[in-house]
Amino acid sequence: MEEIASAQNLFPPKVSRRTLALRFNKSRDVVGTIQRVLKNYFFLARPTTIDVASEVGQAMLQGRERILMSLLRFGAPFSMIWLLSIASNFVSDEKWGPLLFYLMLIAVIAYASIAIKLTYTVRTFITLLIIYALGTADLIFFGVAEDWRLHYAALLMCTTIFLGRRAGFVALLICLVSFISIGWLISKGVLVITMSIMDSPIPDTEAIFMMSMVFFFVCSMIIMVLASVLEEFENAWERERLTAQQLSIQTKELESSLSREQLLANQLEHSLTQQEELNRLKSRIITTVSHEFRTPLTVINSSAGLLMHHAARLSDLKREEIYQRIRRSIFYLTDLLQDIVWIDTSNSSEIKMHPIRIAFNAMCESLADKLHRETDHPANLTFEYAEHNNSNLYMDPELLKQILFNLLTNSLKYSPMHTPVTVQLSCTEQLTIAVVDHGIGIPPEDLANIWELFYRGANVETYSGLGLGLYNVQRLVERLGGSIQASSPGLNHGCTFQIQLPRELSAEAQLTPSVD
Repeated sequence: MEEIASAQNLFPPKVSRRTLALRFNKSRDVVGTIQRVLKNYFFLARPTTIDVASEVGQAMLQGRERILMSLLRFGAPFSMIWLLSIASNFVSDEKWGPLLFYLMLIAVIAYASIAIKLTYTVRTFITLLIIYALGTADLIFFGVAEDWRLHYAALLMCTTIFLGRRAGFVALLICLVSFISIGWLISKGVLVITMSIMDSPIPDTEAIFMMSMVFFFVCSMIIMVLASVLEEFENAWERERLTAQQLSIQTKELESSLSREQLLANQLEHSLTQQEELNRLKSRIITTVSHEFRTPLTVINSSAGLLMHHAARLSDLKREEIYQRIRRSIFYLTDLLQDIVWIDTSNSSEIKMHPIRIAFNAMCESLADKLHRETDHPANLTFEYAEHNNSNLYMDPELLKQILFNLLTNSLKYSPMHTPVTVQLSCTEQLTIAVVDHGIGIPPEDLANIWELFYRGANVETYSGLGLGLYNVQRLVERLGGSIQASSPGLNHGCTFQIQLPRELSAEAQLTPSVD
């Protein structure tokens, strides 16, 4: 019987599968709980308690709070491990004061890392005071050859990150005063260094001065660079946010404009049914408009989708390329819509004149600046005019700008980017303007018809457009009491548009609307 009992002790009864499963589940729950606790402690969720007026400012403060909490929560256990690793040295040397001091600092770090009721500002000042105390204690206990520079540099970086550039320089001043004061006390023998590992020397006045200067210049550069990086990051973030808002607004405006243009297309369709020739024209309008709108809107939609779903994985260069693609599409749609709106305006009394007295050279300078911006600063666009000519004009600069904008849009579109496009302005008895390009030119058989509504030359079929620009230009020039002519040596030899306008806008031109 004793042999059987001993055999049973050596070979315990077989454990059931259910018991093993329960034990496994309990073990897995314990491991999972430990993982969650560690994850929640070391990897904080994004804070939501901070509330400021600016969306970017709120996000930056939340990011700073998360960095601060991570610093404290990683610092508390590692500080304890560090103290345990050197505690034997303190005990063997009977350095109870420094040991208690470091224990107190670690306790404060642990409290600040888990205390829920502490505000961000209070927690920040506690962290900075702890780092300052560590640096100062290192200087007092270990001397000028030890790690006080690392603590003070960490203090300056944390102050700049959490409180800004000015606070960083205030902290630098405090660190310098502390170092100079403690270094002077050490040099005078008031403080005796007994815990130095590197046999820290007793500094003299010259050594204290040189170390202070080096520390000041190095830390000043660190503060400036760190503050500049943070400011540029915040500015870039704000610009990106504003760009997204503007894009949303412009998209809504485009949708609204598209609705208005669809209504206009319906009205045109109703009117064009009266004549067979206008019916054919109506069909061409609808086909071309739908095609011209579809391409840029498709670009905007696909680009916005890329930014929405894959922005985090795109490089800065790729994002910039997408932004530029959206911008070019919006620019083209705006230009297209403006041309269509001017069609309706030029056929009614809605063209309002706003002439002003202006010097010729001042008007030319203003036109050059505005047209460069509105055509997206093309490198091949130049303006030629006599800068010293301050002849007095009575002119509507906005209508003149619209005329030149339509002509330049055509010239830039139909000219290679490496060929010049020149606007020549002169003022003698009358105002003369010439827009000269070296593009695809105009076939001789098309010169007489280019001013007609929706007419497009035989050599521009592969280019986008509706054939509205030159029609609008001619009507606006006539509205200003002038004339316009086009000339071209032939295909691929460019073309020249020359405008003649009176220097003084007549009262009849101001009052008489343009009519068919």
